[in-house]
Amino acid sequence: MIERFSFHKAENESSIPAYKDFIGKFPNADLAKTAELRIKKSAMAVLSRIKNPRKSTLLIDCLIHDKNRVKMSAARIMGEIRERRAVASLIQILNNRFVQKDVVWALGRIKDTKAVESLLSLLKRTRGPYDSKDKEVIDALGEIGDRRAVEPLLNILKKAQENNNTYIKRAATQALRKITGQKFKEEYEIWAAWWKKNKY
Repeated sequence: MIERFSFHKAENESSIPAYKDFIGKFPNADLAKTAELRIKKSAMAVLSRIKNPRKSTLLIDCLIHDKNRVKMSAARIMGEIRERRAVASLIQILNNRFVQKDVVWALGRIKDTKAVESLLSLLKRTRGPYDSKDKEVIDALGEIGDRRAVEPLLNILKKAQENNNTYIKRAATQALRKITGQKFKEEYEIWAAWWKKNKY
């Protein structure tokens, strides 16, 4: 077994005596299924700091692990390093409610437009008042900046205004500002009028 301290304060590959042994024992295809949870969490913390082209593949494999804590850690790191190759795997676990918050955050950080439709589908499932989970999706859409999100965000802004939900109204407005470059107030009518003229 590889001891936890072997990974604790590593800054590069040469400073980890057990690193190459770790890589050799857990090839890419098997890493996410065979390594012990404690070792993998330590290794992921190190891999996020090591400038090694193989690290992203190893961490992407961790997104399909059966432990949600491993998926959560891997998703956070993918977001931190903005790894576009992880987008497909992140979308694949987006419906997992235990890791959804971290996955949404990561997709927002990576800013790949391939995630837009999947993020929008999460908002469509909301039937009642929008809440903090919806805000996280709204924030991610704002970060990605794709205009496909404008109309759904306008609908959210309208509902939030009708329900006097200032929390969501502010989030939707901020996302619209990031996507469109406009600086309008938190008022649906103003945004809707502008979008009608500038949609195409």
